[in-house]
Amino acid sequence: MKFVIALALLYPGVSMAEQAVGNGGHGVKCTVGSNITYETLDIYELKAAGKTVQLGPPGTTVDQKVDIALQRFRAIDPNRYAAYAREAADFSRHAVNEVAAPQTGDQGVITLQSGCEVVQIIAQYSPRFPGDIVYVIGTDNWDLLDDDSKATLIVHEVLYRQAIQFGLRGSTEIRKFVGLLISGELANFNREQYFQAVRAAKLIGYGQLDLSNSAGIENATADGTAIFYGSYDTLFRIDLATNRETQLVTSNRTARLALSSDDVYFSDDYGSSGTQIWRVPKDASSPPVQTGIINFMFRIYNNTLFVVGGTSANQELWRYDLPGLTGQKLADLGPQKIKDFQVNSTGFVFVGADSSPDSVQAFYAQPDGSGFATLGSFEPLTLANDDTDFYFVGKPNTPSPVIYSLYHFAIPDGTPELLMESDVELMVAAQEGRIYIFGDNVTVREKDSTVDRYLGDRTYCRNITLVGENIFCYTYSSFGVFYKSIF
Repeated sequence: MKFVIALALLYPGVSMAEQAVGNGGHGVKCTVGSNITYETLDIYELKAAGKTVQLGPPGTTVDQKVDIALQRFRAIDPNRYAAYAREAADFSRHAVNEVAAPQTGDQGVITLQSGCEVVQIIAQYSPRFPGDIVYVIGTDNWDLLDDDSKATLIVHEVLYRQAIQFGLRGSTEIRKFVGLLISGELANFNREQYFQAVRAAKLIGYGQLDLSNSAGIENATADGTAIFYGSYDTLFRIDLATNRETQLVTSNRTARLALSSDDVYFSDDYGSSGTQIWRVPKDASSPPVQTGIINFMFRIYNNTLFVVGGTSANQELWRYDLPGLTGQKLADLGPQKIKDFQVNSTGFVFVGADSSPDSVQAFYAQPDGSGFATLGSFEPLTLANDDTDFYFVGKPNTPSPVIYSLYHFAIPDGTPELLMESDVELMVAAQEGRIYIFGDNVTVREKDSTVDRYLGDRTYCRNITLVGENIFCYTYSSFGVFYKSIF
């Protein structure tokens, strides 16, 4: 990585006035008699707390100092290290120099000694088009910094760039976290301390959870406090506050999982006739028990268990109130081969096939199970929903060319709305009016918008689960997490 910033003009056609300024790197200029010193605000506050910068011996270059700081992520959060290292390597490419950087005013409330003042060194912009400038460096102050301060500012801007994509305004929390990096204190944190610090700084990025049996993951789901995943014949719980793992079940496969307010419901095979649904308390306060319900598949919505069961000649949709498991058949679905379904306040969407084995279909029904109808003859790959709308990725029932299409559907509209098409396989998740799209990249868009906001590089997920501000993704070999802000 080279952080030699050459004096340059803004690229033709890119007007910084047309881009939003709201974030930047600040320094502190202190004048004592004829002596004037400059350092970053991050370092000034670190020293005020009685700590020192630890970024290598004299002669260490700026790029080496940046790497020393970011390497402190590597042992505890290697995916985050890789993401920040890539961004740091591109810093020069996204930066230009000006005599003075525009003022951003995001430093928050700070306390300075007499004779000291805050100065703007870098202004960070929100790029709207490829090639837009991200960082404007004010050479009037940058050139007066030592290498520790220059490296610290680059680390600050790299972390800040990710945080502001999700609405963080004000750099106080980022400066405190940068202080942990440049002082070396972060390297001594255990995982619980690390996650507490990341959460406090409102950072985003990629991370990976340490799992006992990640190679055997069959399914996973999550609520606001924990992740639950099945690996071979064991059901695990990971506490999101501490990242600690607990075994809940050790003798049943957990091919399907769903959560009520108090319990984990699971079955031991994928859609086999006669598969039993079990349940176990989330806190493992008692052993798992059979519910007596036989199913093909099931979902839980609003603390109600919905089950597709029956025979291949006639599949049935049932509901069971929890925890008492009082059952009521909602509808006969006929000889459909239902593979999956989703439920929300407006009704149901099913993935399956009609009586022809080669015709893959999507179906929908009203909340009481009535009005069962076909959405179309294409192969839905991913189903997702929030409380009022459904989203699914489909591809035509033809071998080539394969075009993946993202649809929006609202009951009782009956007509899917095409949102986008791609020659790259898509996955989708939805929550509270936002659609999260995994395609060429990971993006998010508001429900009524056509603008996608970049979240990160493409990653393959077998399953995507949204919990609050967190996006959980697992693959065949590991359970990674892409998060808006850490748990």
